[in-house]
Amino acid sequence: SALVANRPDGRYYAMKILHYLPDNRTWGGMEAYLLATLPRLAARGYRVTAAVTDGGPLHRRLEAEGVPVRPVPPNTNRPVFRSLDPRPMGGLLRVLRGERPDLVHIHKGRIEQAAIARAGFPLVYTYHSYGAVYNLEFAPSE
Repeated sequence: SALVANRPDGRYYAMKILHYLPDNRTWGGMEAYLLATLPRLAARGYRVTAAVTDGGPLHRRLEAEGVPVRPVPPNTNRPVFRSLDPRPMGGLLRVLRGERPDLVHIHKGRIEQAAIARAGFPLVYTYHSYGAVYNLEFAPSE
């Protein structure tokens, strides 16, 4: 069963966790990790929601697995300006205000990390390697 969070009134409830992964128009290790993890967390009783790039492959695949998805706008295609693009940040802040999660788990986005903490939400940041990834989903059968 899910861990429970204790309300100020002393009652317990299933923990609500928002996972955030911006700019995931491609498919790689972080996306495979979330697709493997979020449905399993939901099956254990956690209330999980994903905030991911609108219409990206992870968005479609999580929805197919029954995971609630809150879309955020993609970053600009110009790498120099990605960290200055306000659209993903604005989308994330709207999702946070609407969802009011007990915990936000981000997988990418240092600037977003600071904004989430400043907004008062408990935060976990998982660093994923940006080097070569051996993804079992795409590995030849071995």
